[in-house]
Amino acid sequence: MKRYHFKKGKHDASPVTLPRFYRSPRGFTVTVQPNQTAAYNILPDVDQWDINKLFGLAYSWTSNKYNTVYTGYRPNPDTGKFEVFGYLNDRGGIKNTRPFEIDYDEVVTIHVRFWNGMVAYHFTATKGGNIRQVVYNLDCSFPLDGIGRKVGMWHGGTKPAPKDYHLDVGFNVW
Repeated sequence: MKRYHFKKGKHDASPVTLPRFYRSPRGFTVTVQPNQTAAYNILPDVDQWDINKLFGLAYSWTSNKYNTVYTGYRPNPDTGKFEVFGYLNDRGGIKNTRPFEIDYDEVVTIHVRFWNGMVAYHFTATKGGNIRQVVYNLDCSFPLDGIGRKVGMWHGGTKPAPKDYHLDVGFNVW
């Protein structure tokens, strides 16, 4: 895993993720280890509930807002948990899985598999020898058998990071 930093007032993480291209990937894996620096509360601002982007693949040469298979996250101040998601920009329409909640000292692995017009998000969290797993499927209307472009982390929706924080994240395409 690599440590990615967000600076207050910025959307992009550092270090910057350079684009890389993959021909007909079958999926990818994202591993995330959050920490308390990633907890923030900007309520009653509705942007608290924006899903921040982890890593994913875009099937558009110029935009991450169309035809993109992502993973995402946000802190939930109501529960004190860190939520991770599967997230699609499907031809400009957003779809996401239900949140998978973890503690800030847990590690979560998200295996994202492409098959038959669907994207399967398999979440696995481990803590103290206990394993929790769930799978969510999202229908995908764009083809996933072309060239995927690696896309990196982004804070927001509309607003940039409300404070400095970091996450340890791994990404592997297969």
